[in-house]
Amino acid sequence: MGKTVPGKIVPIESEIVPVDMRILKIEMMTLHKQLFARYLIEIFYGNLVNVGSKKNGATCQASSEHLQQKGFTFLCENSLEPEWINVFDWAADCNVGNCISTWIIINFLRPYDITKICIAQRTLTANVILKAVEITIGTNKPIYKLDLINTCLLLEEGIGLDSTSIKLTTKGAETGNVGSNSISAYAYDKDSSKPDERLINIAELELGATCTHSSAFNSYGCTEAISRRYTGEWASQCHGDSCIDQYIEITFAFPAIPKIICHMNRHVFPRDNKKMKMEWSSGHVDILENMERGVVYRCYNYTHEPTIEHSVKVLMKEDYNAGDVGLSYFKVFAKKTDKDIYSIQFITDVVYHLQSNVNMVKFRIKGVSTGQTKDCSSLIITFKNKATKLFSLKLDTLTDNNIENSSIEIFEPELKTIDFIIQKSLINCVEWNDFWFQSQQGLVKFGFGEQYVNVHTKIIMKI
Repeated sequence: MGKTVPGKIVPIESEIVPVDMRILKIEMMTLHKQLFARYLIEIFYGNLVNVGSKKNGATCQASSEHLQQKGFTFLCENSLEPEWINVFDWAADCNVGNCISTWIIINFLRPYDITKICIAQRTLTANVILKAVEITIGTNKPIYKLDLINTCLLLEEGIGLDSTSIKLTTKGAETGNVGSNSISAYAYDKDSSKPDERLINIAELELGATCTHSSAFNSYGCTEAISRRYTGEWASQCHGDSCIDQYIEITFAFPAIPKIICHMNRHVFPRDNKKMKMEWSSGHVDILENMERGVVYRCYNYTHEPTIEHSVKVLMKEDYNAGDVGLSYFKVFAKKTDKDIYSIQFITDVVYHLQSNVNMVKFRIKGVSTGQTKDCSSLIITFKNKATKLFSLKLDTLTDNNIENSSIEIFEPELKTIDFIIQKSLINCVEWNDFWFQSQQGLVKFGFGEQYVNVHTKIIMKI
C-alpha cells in the first residue's frame, strides 16, 4: 500500500487492533500490482519467507520426543518442514496430565524481525490436540488459544524484532504426547530471491474434498485416506485378482492446478502397493510402477501443468501382499492463494505488514464467541508508514453514550473524523463480513461487501 506525494511513495503498514478482550478472526487477501514492485522493494526488506523451516537453516530442541512407532517418527525437526515434504509430527513423550510445560525451541539461522507465526496441529482427532501455547519470543511470553487445525498469529507491536529463536510451551492439553505437525515463523528476508512456496491440500477431507471407493473393509472407507488423521487408511475388501482395479476417487475441495501429489501405503494393517494408475479429470493418466515397500511418504510433481483438475481416480494395479489393498495420507497440493486467517486475541496492537507492490486490499472479519461479554464487539485498524499514523478504521466502537458507531479517523494533515452512514453492526460472531480499501494517487477508498466497485458502499477521502 502506498501514499502518493510529489516524487515519493511512502509504504503503509496496517495495525489490526482489537479494542475489547475477545478473539477476532481476520482473513486478509492482498491483490498485488507489479507496477509498484521495483520502486519499493528495498523498503520492505525482500520476500516473506518461513525462517523457521529446515530449508532456511532453522534447527530445534524439544523437552522430549515420542518413540518411533510403525515407521513413524516424532522428532522435533518434523515440525520444521511442511506436509508436502514431511507429513510426520513432533510429539512430546508425555502421559495425560503431565504434558503441560512440554516445549519446543526453534533456532533461526540469524536474527530476524518475525512478523507472524503459524502452527499446524498434530494429525490427530480434535479431542487430542493442543488447546493453548505460550510463545516465548525475546522477553515476551503471551499465551494463545489454538484452533482445531491451523492457527496464524500476528505479533503484537514491538514483539519479534531481532529474534534468534522462538519457544512454544504447552499451556492447554487434555491428552498425552502433545505436539505439532508444523510451526512456521515468517520474516522479510532481503537475501531471499523469492517468497517461500505455500501449498494447500485440495484433497483434504477437512477442507471439503469428497470421495468414493470400489469397496471397503469394515470401517476403513475412502474418507480415512484423505483425512488429516495419521491413524486413518482406506482398505479395500479383496483378495488375489479381485484386487486389480480397486479404486478410490477423490473430488477436490475446489478446482486447481496440482503441484505435488503425496501418499503412503496402508500402515495400520500394512499392505504394500507395487503399481498404481491415476486418472485425472482432465483425461491425463499417470502410471506408478515398482513402488517402494514399507511406511514411506512418497511425493512427486504433477507433470501436466497448466491443467486445472477437479478430481482424480486412483486404481490399484498390482500389490506385494495379495489382499485388501489401499492407501493412506493421499494428498494433492496446489498453490495457496495469498490469503490467511489471523486469530487476534489481545487488546494490544498487532501488526500486519503490507508488501510494497500492493495498492488494494480486501479483508474479512468475524468475531469468535468465547463466552466473554465483550465478544463480537469492535475493531480498530490503523494504517501508518514507518513514522506516522495516517488514518484509522473504527468498526463498531462505542461512543460516550454507549451507542455503536463506525467511522474513519484521519490524522494527517489534520485530525478529522468521518462517520459511516450505515445503520448496522459490521462485526458479528455468526458470519464473515467483507471490507476493502484502495489507495491511489493520494485518494483512499474504503467500502463494504465483496465487490469494491459498488459505489453505494464506499467512502472516498484524500490524504
